[in-house]
Amino acid sequence: MKSKVIILLLIISLGINIGLIIRLALQRPMVKRFEERDIRHGWRRGGLGHRLNLNENQLKAIETMHESTYVKMNVIRETLELKRAELTNILKEAQPDTARIQPLIKEIANLQAQIELGLTENILMMKKELTPEQQQQFFELFKRRLGNRAMTRDHSRPKHSKQRTRHGPE
Repeated sequence: MKSKVIILLLIISLGINIGLIIRLALQRPMVKRFEERDIRHGWRRGGLGHRLNLNENQLKAIETMHESTYVKMNVIRETLELKRAELTNILKEAQPDTARIQPLIKEIANLQAQIELGLTENILMMKKELTPEQQQQFFELFKRRLGNRAMTRDHSRPKHSKQRTRHGPE
């Protein structure tokens, strides 16, 4: 009787251990949220510093700029998330208050513009730290990251000879 209990406990223990091992082996790595990522990842460990052949002084200067920008942008992003959630809640209402929607959309647009301005200022500051060759490499990488269409599209003329609307040709 005693040996049967011991064998049963060993089997249960073995099952638990095998289950934990399988769970750990199959567990996908968790994707880190933006806030948890190392903001210097792209410059030192990510290879961008190597691709641009940055020296140690350039790395330090750029990392300092990014840390400062990250703090500012994070505050704006958090506010933006709250405003978008507020807008979503208004839209979910049975009778949404349209008088509250317009100012909220303007506020969201303003926050998005602040983010764009902050990131642009950061790029301009960073550009001062780069040599002309490094700047050219950086903007080639930047262009690839944004997609060639966004950087090369000629907005001065229509894509097609006939302008189309949502409902077909005019």
